[in-house]
Formats: sequence, structure tokens, C-alpha cells
Amino acid sequence: MKQAKNKPLQLPAGSEPVLAAVSGGPDSMVLLDLLLNSGRHIEAVYVHHHLRKEAEAEIEQIRQTAENAGCLFHVKHISPGKNQADYRRKRYAACYEVMKERRLPLLATAHHADDQAETMLMQLIRGVLFRPAGMSEKRPVPGGTLIRPLLFWTKGEIYTYARENSISFSRDASNDSSMYQRNRLRQRILPAVREENPSFSQNAVWMAERAQEEEAYLQKEAAALLPEVRQSGGGVLISCEEWEQIPAALRFRCLHLLLSRLDPDISWGREHLEAVLRLFGSGSTTGSVTLPGNWTAESRYSDVYIGKEEGEADPFCLPLDPEETVELPFGTVTAGMSACGEQSSFWEVPHSSLPLYVRSRRPGDRIVTLSGTRKIKKIFIDHKIPRKVRQEWPIVTDSHGTILEIPFLERALPYSVENTETTPLYLSYTRGSNF
Repeated sequence: MKQAKNKPLQLPAGSEPVLAAVSGGPDSMVLLDLLLNSGRHIEAVYVHHHLRKEAEAEIEQIRQTAENAGCLFHVKHISPGKNQADYRRKRYAACYEVMKERRLPLLATAHHADDQAETMLMQLIRGVLFRPAGMSEKRPVPGGTLIRPLLFWTKGEIYTYARENSISFSRDASNDSSMYQRNRLRQRILPAVREENPSFSQNAVWMAERAQEEEAYLQKEAAALLPEVRQSGGGVLISCEEWEQIPAALRFRCLHLLLSRLDPDISWGREHLEAVLRLFGSGSTTGSVTLPGNWTAESRYSDVYIGKEEGEADPFCLPLDPEETVELPFGTVTAGMSACGEQSSFWEVPHSSLPLYVRSRRPGDRIVTLSGTRKIKKIFIDHKIPRKVRQEWPIVTDSHGTILEIPFLERALPYSVENTETTPLYLSYTRGSNF
């Protein structure tokens, strides 16, 4: 296999065929030459953006090189993109199509060490969530694996190889434009950095490799430490006590992992994670954070709830007839001649107090208990019931509006039924998974 002086081509072990993404520039033409001399089956693809008049000449040059080597050459056409990121997405999608059509498991791009240094600087400038780790040597893509065989080569080594092996290539004038951040870094910043250390690009590659290894390990550790979450109303509840058991150095990473599992389509930013982290340990019911994608996070005393933003629940008032079960978001409420469910209580209800009702809370609600008259609001607070849950928590009353029970929380004094006709009833409750 051809190679630069003591500089091997980084290819996966084995003999799997490779699709080379070729633009006609020095990097990709050197990559193509090295791959054609690797002993593997190689095919090449050029993605036509229809932006530059030089593209047709580039296609012809690549076609000649490919045909001379007996290499199949593909040209894929893409529609105009909105921005660089959109063009990049379409460009890769076109390559994935060829991989699938031709059953080629490896896609090779010509990214090199200088590209890696630029990428890490861009990540540092942009502010990534974790340490700048650059581009990986390989990563899974639709239909196979993307590989970067030249990632350990510098631009200088690529030019030397092209010169020594008489490799023709084209120059893309857009690479000289200061409109793009990568070009500005290449033209203005990196030359100054290399005056301080000529080996900066090689150091960046080495650091990226170490960072990626450590990132993979830390992600695995974070996944193992992520506490169990409870489903609640379309979201999840996380125990603050369990959260505190996670080492502080991994909490940020664990939260990012959790949010990414809840909604992988959202790019969770540092400001989102820091805002949610502040809720843990606050011990209140007032803290809340609005997140992207209509998500919200809020303190619920000893828990933090993360779920979709929902409006206030509608008030309700439903009759509770004997031997009937009322189904609510809370769970079920049954009035019957026998006990059932998770919790039951026995009542002798005067006929004049029937029918019973199940309703939502109302301003000024009170219940008369053994310890005196208590405000329903205060009972909810004492039991640390989150505000959004209180509106859906059922309250059982008689026909006069007297509150008999707040399921699982409080019971009123029994009726005085001497010389009164009554109906014996068990009030039984089953709590739903969200409560």
C-alpha cells in the first residue's frame, strides 16, 4: 500500500469495500489514490451542489482518475440548501444513498489533522456541553460506518504526497472566503498558533482521541448512575435524595442523558441543564423552568418533575352512586357495600345526605376532622402535594356540600346517625400510576 513517509492510512481491519467521498481537492484526491492502492474494492462519489461553474471540470477530472484505475464513479445531485449545515446534511444523505444502493459498508471522507484542530477550536468558541473532542475516526451512519483514514495526516503531508505521486487536484475558491468561520480560523488563528507550536494539529488529534475515549467511559458511568425515574402525567419524577447520591462531577452529564432520552430531537443547551440542576435540593414547590419543545421542569418538594407543559386541569363534579365507580385521572373512586381498592373507609350516610359527589377542590374548602376544622389547601401543603396535582385530586362530598374525605389524605368526622335512616357504604379508592 502507498503511504507517506512512516504515515499509514487508517483503515478498519479486513477487506470491506469503501465508498470514497471525493470533491476534487487535494485532500480527497490523495485519499482516493491511497484507497485505490489499498487492495480493496473502491468506488467514488461526487456530490454536485450546482453552486460553482468549476464543478463540471472537477467531475471530469475525478472521472478520468477513477476510470484509469477501473473504479466505479457516481455523481449525486442535490437541491440548494438553506445554509452550510443544510448543505452538509444533504451532502451526507446523498452519500448514504450510494452506500445503500451499492451495498458499500464504509464511507471514507478526507478530513485530516488540520481539520481536527479547526473543529476543536470551533467547538471551544461555540461552547460545547462537554470538553472539545473534535471528530471521531469513525462513527456509525445509515447503511454502515463513516471513516476518516487521513485524520492523522497534516495538510502539509497531504500536499507532499500529492507532489511526490503527481496527483492532480482542483482548488475550491470558496475555501479562501472569510465568510465562513472555519476559513477565518484557518487563515488568521492557526498560523499564529503554529508559530508557538508547529505540532499543534498533531496535538489536537492526540487530545481528541483521548477525549473521545474518556467521553465514552464517562457516558457509560453516567448511564449506570442515572437514578430510577417514576412516570408521572406524561413526564418523570426524580428523587432529589437519589440525585444527591450521584457524584457532583457527573450530575450535569446524567441530566443531559436523561433529557436526551426524553426528547432526542432537542439540542439541550448548557443554560437548560443548569436551570434544571438548580431545582434539585431547592425543597420547594415554587421553582419551575420552561424548556424547549414545550417541556417544563419543576420542584415538587423531595422530587423534581420533568414533563410536557400542560394547562390547568378543568374542574369536575360527578355523582357517586352506590355500587358505581367513577374513573378520574387520579384513579378510581367507588361507593359500594363492600371494601375494595387500595384504601377503603366505612360510612353510615343519612338518606338526606345522598347522593354523594366526587369533585375537584374549590377556593375556601374545609373539612371537619377529629383535630378540628382544617383548610384543604393546608392539608395539600402538609402532604407535599404538587400544585398541578391538587386540581386533579378528588374530594368526596355529600349532597349538602359537606366534605367527607380527601382520598389517602384526610377523613371527616362520622355523621351522628341516631334515629336517622342511613345507607351503609364503603368509599374505596385506587390511585393511578401518575399519583
